[in-house]
Amino acid sequence: MPTELSSLPLLEQRIDALESANRRLRFAGSLLLVLAVAGCLGGAAVGAKPTQAEASLPGAGAVVEADAFVLRDGKGGVAARLEVGEAGPRLVLYGEPDKPGVVLQAHPFGSEIRMEANGVPRVQLEASAHASIARLSFWDDANRVMLQALTESGLSSVFLLGETNAKGVRANLGMVMPPEGEPRITMRTADLKVKNIGLAD
Repeated sequence: MPTELSSLPLLEQRIDALESANRRLRFAGSLLLVLAVAGCLGGAAVGAKPTQAEASLPGAGAVVEADAFVLRDGKGGVAARLEVGEAGPRLVLYGEPDKPGVVLQAHPFGSEIRMEANGVPRVQLEASAHASIARLSFWDDANRVMLQALTESGLSSVFLLGETNAKGVRANLGMVMPPEGEPRITMRTADLKVKNIGLAD
């Protein structure tokens, strides 16, 4: 019994030493993890110099460069994707797996934002970079544009589009507002019969 009692302080010292070593190992592991993440971010930014626009931002520091960023949900599915393709940068938000819900695209000719459902475009807003043109389009289930609003060089118009004939011509009913003069209504049938109606008629 005296021998067992005399060994208790030694056992307590060893337990304390093990606990201290365990704390140091956990701290070292956490530090290594932080350094590894920082190294990855730093490696991605090697050779990346901030542009003038980036340097002017508040708190601008290192720049992380990549061809694409993917945001995943809790199940591992792709929820959003930011990428740079041949046409330019694009942001895609997914409502369902592999089915874009919202697409924001910038390209040398302008920019556009498109809303889709079940892989079919529903609404698209476009703006041209080289002309005063903006277009808003609405699609049906058959992937056909059914309504389109357009502004171009001061001319504003809204068109309802109908069926397409064998020659690819679509009947339409439109309202046109020129920069000068009176608004008018224009109608075109699938057999190319056109009629314009002005408010003064």
